[in-house]
Amino acid sequence: MAESPLEMDISIPEDIFDSTGKLIIVIAFSREFDIALSVDQMMRCQTPRDLYGLF
Repeated sequence: MAESPLEMDISIPEDIFDSTGKLIIVIAFSREFDIALSVDQMMRCQTPRDLYGLF
């Protein structure tokens, strides 16, 4: 089965992308890529486009 392309403007379900998940992403980007994101920036993200816009 072929994967479908990422839809940039569809909301990420809260059960997948909850506040704990967002915090983990902030920590991972800091440790792995030396990219500083604020928790406030991440908490405002609702779609893949929002995340992409942080970079």
